[in-house]
Amino acid sequence: MTNNKIDEHTALVLNMAKTLGASSVGITTADTLGTNDPTASYEYVLKEARSAITFAVPFGGDGFDKVIDSSLSKMDHKTLETMKIRATTLANGIAFEMAGLLNQIDCEAVAVHANYVYRPDKPPEMRVPPLSHKILALRSGVGFAGFSGMILTKEICPI
Repeated sequence: MTNNKIDEHTALVLNMAKTLGASSVGITTADTLGTNDPTASYEYVLKEARSAITFAVPFGGDGFDKVIDSSLSKMDHKTLETMKIRATTLANGIAFEMAGLLNQIDCEAVAVHANYVYRPDKPPEMRVPPLSHKILALRSGVGFAGFSGMILTKEICPI
């Protein structure tokens, strides 16, 4: 594949993720990944993978502080849980759409679920994801680690 093709495909997937609803998008390669952590190994998901597209979706918005307060005070946990499910569903949809497009243009791709999927070769109590979205988000520049361990983006938490 020529460099022009690679640049064209990179622009295509970055634009597509944003168009589908991602708030921030990045790409990692073996060089930029810089870790031996087995949960950051692309090969587990796709043997021939050389890169990964990572993105963030909006979570929260106006009134989010009140939603958090209601959940922490055990008055209303359902609203926060509904917001989380909707964000996860959006993330999964974006991933599957992008993988579908890449496969159509002869770039083998696999969408990795945003949550609730674990490696079958590990005991259930370990709950190891197929690929660590957090590590990829940090290494691709999509976001940074907050004190909570959550990944925050500059759009949501400017520093």
